[in-house]
Amino acid sequence: TIELADDVFIEILNTQHYEDGGNNPRSIVCILNAYGTRILFTGDADNNPKNIEDDYKDLVGDIDILKLVHHGTANGTTAGFVAAIDPEVGIITNGNYLGNKHGHPSYEAISTLYEYDENMKVYAVAGGNGENCELGTSFECPANGDGDNRFYQRNGMITITIDNNGYEIESEYNGSNLIEMKDTDFYKANKEALNK
Repeated sequence: TIELADDVFIEILNTQHYEDGGNNPRSIVCILNAYGTRILFTGDADNNPKNIEDDYKDLVGDIDILKLVHHGTANGTTAGFVAAIDPEVGIITNGNYLGNKHGHPSYEAISTLYEYDENMKVYAVAGGNGENCELGTSFECPANGDGDNRFYQRNGMITITIDNNGYEIESEYNGSNLIEMKDTDFYKANKEALNK
């Protein structure tokens, strides 16, 4: 436990995988406790190739905000994990656009949260100005506002302010009216494709 101030501390969890090979299993998983608000930072500790979430989920307890495992990979944020930690909000840090070259965030991870609690708020950072596609992608960048443009419907940087009264979440581009994942064309298109 690292104390930062009165009633503000970081608790590092023993995932039992800090000495494993590869970078992702060795990610530091920690909880920020600030004035009664609890945020779980999972790093890239996903379930590939081991079920890392199972090894630490029961150590977490109820949290308020979850930073989704490994940018919202399909290999993390399982139903059992979400039920064990009972988050109110999920935040995805996934780079410039939804469905990037690594498949982040995945529809599977996002839908797991909504299946657990359909009223949960799930937001993606998805920053950048949309002028340049990332290297390695296989699509052309359509004009901004085009439904195929994965750069639009962005929140940009997300800021969480915590005090003794709870927490507030705002985004760089949308203030307190953040775009929820279930309202994005990315999420709707994936849901429709799977329900065909």
